[in-house]
Amino acid sequence: MPKPIRVMMLITDLQRGGTPLRTVKLAAALRDHDVLPVVGSLAPRGPLHDDLDALGIPSFHCDATGPRSVLAFKRLAHVVESFDPDVLHASLFHANIAARLVGRLDRARPIITSTVTIEIERTWHNWVEGLAAHRSDMHVANSSAVRTHLLNIGFDQQRTVVIRNGLDIDRIASAPPVDLDAEGLSADRPSIVWAGRMDKVKNLRVVIQTAERLRHLGAQFVLIGDGPERPKVEAWLAAHGLQQGVRLVGWRDDVWAWLRAATCLLFPSRTEGAPNVVLEAMAAGCPVIASRIPAHEAIVADGATGHLVAPDDVTGFASRVERVIADRAGSLRMAAAACEKLFREHDLSVISAQWAELYRSLVG
Repeated sequence: MPKPIRVMMLITDLQRGGTPLRTVKLAAALRDHDVLPVVGSLAPRGPLHDDLDALGIPSFHCDATGPRSVLAFKRLAHVVESFDPDVLHASLFHANIAARLVGRLDRARPIITSTVTIEIERTWHNWVEGLAAHRSDMHVANSSAVRTHLLNIGFDQQRTVVIRNGLDIDRIASAPPVDLDAEGLSADRPSIVWAGRMDKVKNLRVVIQTAERLRHLGAQFVLIGDGPERPKVEAWLAAHGLQQGVRLVGWRDDVWAWLRAATCLLFPSRTEGAPNVVLEAMAAGCPVIASRIPAHEAIVADGATGHLVAPDDVTGFASRVERVIADRAGSLRMAAAACEKLFREHDLSVISAQWAELYRSLVG
């Protein structure tokens, strides 16, 4: 039996969102590969700390009050020294920087950093990451599109690898669909779902404009999640008189169930890495209509496993939704092909084994 490896997984925060949720699921799966994880955040305690507690996974938080919180760095250095991990594995910009700065203050150890999106809003992140990249023993991208982006900003080709997002595909595919009637909606009307953190890059204005274009179809739009853009979304809905046609349901633990019941997923983000909800929709057999950006092009084959549209093309999104509604049988065949592709590339048991192998290669 190989000796268990102690891995500290550091992330910027443990609020509900794509990367934090993936981190928790990966930590749980790693225990099947003789990895002992501890998961923590730079930010104060978040709701996913409760999920870690329920799973019996040790966790910590550094209570950072901002990106220059010196006390948070001191707390992190103390936790690293106390837990003494064999490997420090960081995710997202601020956690990557913190890991590189304090991860070896007590002793030498491998540091893995990772990137999950192609940054276009805060381009200075790219500049800083490029300068600091040499302090990582390995840097992991979650798609080939993200890796190409990293190489373009100065990352070393030999130390930049791809490990895709992992999903429990069987559980998603077998989740019972949500009861739309019980949720105050109608099972007899088309249901278009969007899910995620309501950030500027998610391009939610296009979702609202598409809902307005399709008002004549009686389609019901469901937005699952929350975030800083929610007040704008609410204002847009009021301005267009769409409060009845678009439902905001907040964060939900049953996103898979909503995807299983949906007519399609509408996801017009301006930038992504390898978004959870697109992959989960494919696993759930839910037809995907997403923006034509490099991250989505790496996941969705336009016309074969989903539909891709230019990010701001409201007319294009509306026409694809109409097509999915009109050709339900064809859309479901396309969704089935998408799910088959996922089994080959994103099964969580395979992905967690790849991470465990990377840890061992660096420790060895």
